[in-house]
Amino acid sequence: MGKGSIKFDPKKFQQKLLTLVNDKDSIYGLTTAFFNHKDYAQQTVKIWISAFESGNIDFRLALIYLANEILHNCKRKDASVYKDEFKKVLPNALSQLKGTNIVDKVVRVLELWSDRKLLDSAVCSGLIAGISAIEDAKIDPELIKNFSPDSVISALKEFLIMETDTASKERQLGCMISSEIHSPAAVRQIKDRSHGEAYRQQLEESCQRLEDLVRDLERLEERREALLSLLEKAHMFFAAQYSDVNVVVTAYKKYGEMVAFMRRRVEDRLVDSPEAPSPPADTADDFGAEVAVLSRREDEMEIDSGDENGQGAAVHHQQQQSSKRRHRKHRRHSGSSGGAGSVGHRDRAPVSGKSGNSRKRSSRWVLKLKKKLNEC
Repeated sequence: MGKGSIKFDPKKFQQKLLTLVNDKDSIYGLTTAFFNHKDYAQQTVKIWISAFESGNIDFRLALIYLANEILHNCKRKDASVYKDEFKKVLPNALSQLKGTNIVDKVVRVLELWSDRKLLDSAVCSGLIAGISAIEDAKIDPELIKNFSPDSVISALKEFLIMETDTASKERQLGCMISSEIHSPAAVRQIKDRSHGEAYRQQLEESCQRLEDLVRDLERLEERREALLSLLEKAHMFFAAQYSDVNVVVTAYKKYGEMVAFMRRRVEDRLVDSPEAPSPPADTADDFGAEVAVLSRREDEMEIDSGDENGQGAAVHHQQQQSSKRRHRKHRRHSGSSGGAGSVGHRDRAPVSGKSGNSRKRSSRWVLKLKKKLNEC
């Protein structure tokens, strides 16, 4: 048994819960009882939902207010477990309140929970949508398709104008009825036939206005009934729209939570992973050397593939020998001449037609290789 809890007797707790009324003292007393048994939160909430299902509408409202008081104070009382337990039973409990006269009061409580972060906003939105939603059997797809919100605005404006005119006629007729013409003293003042005729005309005029007022009131009542019917259709339309929007909002919220979770995981891995080594300074030189080697290999492959009569190797060997002889001859000539200028001349290699073509092919191959690297 945890600290702050006392011995729990389910039967006594249920009997005490059944004494709940919609009164502050009663609600506060039961709230204390729930916190005293916070180690038995699952059992106490189970007794709460059992009492909710068997109680009348007023008792259910009192139980909602009790849950409200518990959720407001559970963190301060170190009893946050009640949030999880009530979250499990509230959807089933509130679904039994559809169509009752306490829906608006319960919706205000749920909005308060959402604003004060007592429960997750998505949970509160789902509960509000569930308690306010119209049953699918009552929703006409054609109504949702053809309904125009502008018609509600126009009907409200017309009804307001008619109600204002009728109220003005009623006030005018009230002033006429309360005048002296309808008093017994006015009848006794009739002296002759002309006075009696004038009195009759005034009386008939007031009766006619009264009949007109009655007809206006009847038309106003008909318009009121039509407006109520239109408002019911509007409620169905906007409830369906809200349900669709709530589904989208919930989906995007879950997606955002998933993205945030993945971001945290990536950031954690970046922190734990070792720092990536910097590339060596001679990367460009190594790349140039590799390109040169590849170009020489390509030249050799092209020479070998170009020998259609099987004499490619011999020709290639002969070319190498001729090139070596020319190179030795050139070195002897450069050594005998001497001088500063001869150094520059000695450094220049002889260029033949075939070697020039090889260099051209190598340049083309290097350009192709760089193009492929840029594409990658």
